[in-house]
Amino acid sequence: MTQYYIGTKRIQAWPEQRAKEDGSGYADGYAIKYPDGYISWSPKDVFEKAYLPMGEDNDGSKITQQMVDDFIMPAPIVQTVGPKTTVVQATLRNGFVITESSTCVDPANYNEDLGKKICMERIKNKVWELLGFLLQSARTGLSVPAAVDVGLGQDETVVTRIAPSAEDTTISEAMDESTGQQAEPVPGAEAAAAE
Repeated sequence: MTQYYIGTKRIQAWPEQRAKEDGSGYADGYAIKYPDGYISWSPKDVFEKAYLPMGEDNDGSKITQQMVDDFIMPAPIVQTVGPKTTVVQATLRNGFVITESSTCVDPANYNEDLGKKICMERIKNKVWELLGFLLQSARTGLSVPAAVDVGLGQDETVVTRIAPSAEDTTISEAMDESTGQQAEPVPGAEAAAAE
């Protein structure tokens, strides 16, 4: 049965021209190197529609403030609703729209510029989260990690330990995100990570 798929991947690429098939000159595009070493080429417009640049100084492991700022289109829609509420609607590069609102207690204290600033910070925080999700999916794929252990820490906070991929770190280097300390290995994770 035929169906649509959504895919994400992290690649390396560089601008490269290729001769046009009809011999009429060169086409702008990008050479693409995939994680398995395979290299292909994509026309510039197709490539730039599908891939988000991470920045030349980025090793591909993090989202940066510049990426977040660049993902939000300029000129968000800002409206005052009633005597004390600001609503901001920001469109992202891919057409997705995020809407936030800010309200003060006393209408005498209302300031649309301050409301816009608060809303834009909230929108940027959401974009950080969305781009982080995208990067994690590109790095590890969309499958469930090999070994996941979820439990309660001593202070009853949820502690999640995931056997990382070989690309990220070794089991002995895994960190417990809730404490920032080296995590205890997940039973059986060494074998699962080696598969």
